[in-house]
Amino acid sequence: MCPRLADRRTLVITAAAANRPSFGCEDGATWTYFGDAFFNRALRTAPSLEAAFDQARRLVTAREKREGFEPSNPQIAGGSELLALLARPKAAKADTGRAGFAFVPKPWRVEQVAKAIKGR
Repeated sequence: MCPRLADRRTLVITAAAANRPSFGCEDGATWTYFGDAFFNRALRTAPSLEAAFDQARRLVTAREKREGFEPSNPQIAGGSELLALLARPKAAKADTGRAGFAFVPKPWRVEQVAKAIKGR
């Protein structure tokens, strides 16, 4: 799983293992199976990126089994520094009155991660 790319500062997430296909990429589809499970569902409610990935892997596997496919086995590797940065608590927002996290995926956007990293 992309060992040359993943390191402590680079997080690699794939929709399938190197020896498996992923499903749902077709004309007219809004999401692939993994895209729906990870970006559209898990990241909206999970407390962390890792928890979202674990939830998405379970959702994808269950869907693939229901539909008669061999599970794609999504992968995650590296990114220990990024994951630590995203999990670091930050000061409460004035408008919420509660503690927050450096990354709150509701809904998740790549721009939020880039902004959080640049601001540190």
